[in-house]
Amino acid sequence: MKRLLCAVGIVLVAPVVLASQDASQSIEIVTEFNGLDIQWEPLGVEGVSSEKVDLTGTPAVTVTNNSNERVLCEFTALPEQHERTPTELLEPNSRVVMKVPGKYTEGGPIAVLECERQ
Repeated sequence: MKRLLCAVGIVLVAPVVLASQDASQSIEIVTEFNGLDIQWEPLGVEGVSSEKVDLTGTPAVTVTNNSNERVLCEFTALPEQHERTPTELLEPNSRVVMKVPGKYTEGGPIAVLECERQ
């Protein structure tokens, strides 16, 4: 009986886990880091929030400043580049969670992430 319940649980949970992983990996952004040592990675944000940003159902990324300089980062939505996110100041060797503006579409980036020295 335990094996049957375990098998049913795996069958029910696996599609949800795989779907959330695919959604978090499908974020396409253009980066303009201006020679800075910056990294970004998508977040699986289903039902998640941070201290600064409510992320429930919102595409978001973690931006990490690996340099020894203060860095200012900002997202701009594509293609019109009218929608912007608040700028984030990253201290050396720090990270921040940022919302990704724009709408998801197949076949191209949805936003530009630009970081520059402060």
